[in-house]
Amino acid sequence: MVVRARIDKGQTHTAQRIGDDGLLHRSSVDNELMITLFQRSNDSFPKRPDFNELLTDPACDPVILEACRTLNYTVV
Repeated sequence: MVVRARIDKGQTHTAQRIGDDGLLHRSSVDNELMITLFQRSNDSFPKRPDFNELLTDPACDPVILEACRTLNYTVV
């Protein structure tokens, strides 16, 4: 199923349903592809994350810096 939605400026965006789990669509933040999961898709992700640390932990620094470079954000 393909869903079309008209956003503020008259642009038409297309979202594609991914099985029973969610929608594949463009992000309103950076226009990159993203997946929005439906609530019933709680088994789509593993029970435990591969990486689970506080953002203040120095182990997160490389992850945060890479995300900032990708999004063109400044670390403060």
